[in-house]
Amino acid sequence: MLPQAGIAAVEAFFVATVLGREGETIIGIILPGIIFFEIIGVLSSERALMKWCSWVTGGGELVGKKK
Repeated sequence: MLPQAGIAAVEAFFVATVLGREGETIIGIILPGIIFFEIIGVLSSERALMKWCSWVTGGGELVGKKK
């Protein structure tokens, strides 16, 4: 997942550089957002894959199953 964030960050930085003074908004909002969601995305994906693996191997219950 990190290479995808790297490409987006480089593109956002390039656009901000081309825009000059107006591009500071991109640097201030978009780049931190990319970094934040990349970290949260990795953690969320890992958690979901661990739950899925547990369910597939029989170690866990089906999500949303009523008892």
